Amino acid sequence: MNLGKIRGSLGWLFKLQPPAIHLDPRGYELPCRDEDWQLWGVSADGETLTFGDPGTTHRLSTTIGADVVHHFDTDRSRGERRGFLMLKQQMYIQAGSITFRLCFRPGERVAPPPPPPPIEIKRVAVSADFFRNTGIQQRLEAEGFEVNGVIALRLAELELKGWEPVIETDRDGRPTSYYLPDSRPGMELIFIKKRKPAPPPRVRPSPPTPRWARRQP
Repeated sequence: MNLGKIRGSLGWLFKLQPPAIHLDPRGYELPCRDEDWQLWGVSADGETLTFGDPGTTHRLSTTIGADVVHHFDTDRSRGERRGFLMLKQQMYIQAGSITFRLCFRPGERVAPPPPPPPIEIKRVAVSADFFRNTGIQQRLEAEGFEVNGVIALRLAELELKGWEPVIETDRDGRPTSYYLPDSRPGMELIFIKKRKPAPPPRVRPSPPTPRWARRQP
């Protein structure tokens, strides 16, 4: 790549090839975006380039080595100071963080690593007084939760109202939910919790008006 040419391209807007891959917090790929990256800075020796995404609220930026750029071309169809930038590395953006992986060939898209499998929640049948006898209910109430139970058929309805299943960690560190079994399908009792609303602020009563202030002039 011509380092002298890239030094003269400060402020240019480039479309990356391959385009950056955006991931959600779980690691699943989001739809591709038609975005530009702006060249914000070049080090004195020309070996380090800083690019930013001017279209983001949080002003994402990243620094790469000049050797990561295979070449760039102008894009006169979009006006002045516009171009294409072909990279040797694939950019990934997740939760405001930017990482890279080496491309097999310059400009060739590299699929992100598969997201971790969803965590499997173990279900354990218990007796009706399990939560109180183990102290789980008392602890949740002390943390500001209301604890209750609902039949499985009504769980989705109450989830819309802010309730959620109680999930604890067992002795092996596995997430576990507990239920009261029932022979009828959908009638098992699921233990649920909901954070109690914050109490209204205490209003201090106004002091009584002294007698002299009540007198009319």
